[in-house]
Amino acid sequence: LSLASRQWETGAPMLSPRCDFAVAAVGCQIFACGGAGNPRGSSRPLLSVERLDTALGHWEVAPSMSVGRAGLAAASLRGQVYVCGGIDEHSRPLQLCERFNL
Repeated sequence: LSLASRQWETGAPMLSPRCDFAVAAVGCQIFACGGAGNPRGSSRPLLSVERLDTALGHWEVAPSMSVGRAGLAAASLRGQVYVCGGIDEHSRPLQLCERFNL
């Protein structure tokens, strides 16, 4: 969203198509975590994470989570990204929470 024009603008495309993912922002970075939409057509939730550098306007690969998950939640606190819950490849709810230190 451009505050000057009050309209949405197209940004850089993510590296992989995904839905049902979670995002968290830390400083000038946005992390897109997990979700579904593996380009190979697999129904397995993604364990991959992408990071958008908003200053440079491009996405890059970030370290993956230990477990693929879709429908998860993400938050940031004190320079760390937390991901919790979601569902696994068998659509079972997950209790697992993970933390990524920047």
